[in-house]
Amino acid sequence: MSATLDFDTLKTESLLEALPDGAYITDRTRKILYWNAAAERITGWQSADVVGRSCSDNILVHVDKDEHPLCGQEYCPLHRSMVTGCTSTAPVGECGRWNCKIRAGRS
Repeated sequence: MSATLDFDTLKTESLLEALPDGAYITDRTRKILYWNAAAERITGWQSADVVGRSCSDNILVHVDKDEHPLCGQEYCPLHRSMVTGCTSTAPVGECGRWNCKIRAGRS
């Protein structure tokens, strides 16, 4: 069974690395577990610098249209997506320079 899990994990990582879009995976506490190469290119944050940290640790600073921080609140788009199971979109980063669409699945 662990050989299947390892193969599935490798297959998933290969697919995520092939994406031209930035992608990251978090656990339910919003700790970053995976950060792909496109996310590195887009944000300038290296995987080694973000994996294991919370996305609200000044990495992906979700902001509203007036650039007020949303992270750590019920307004956090990742939290909202996790709770509702629906796609949530918000500007991300300093001055909203990135647009991020977040989709969280339920396990």
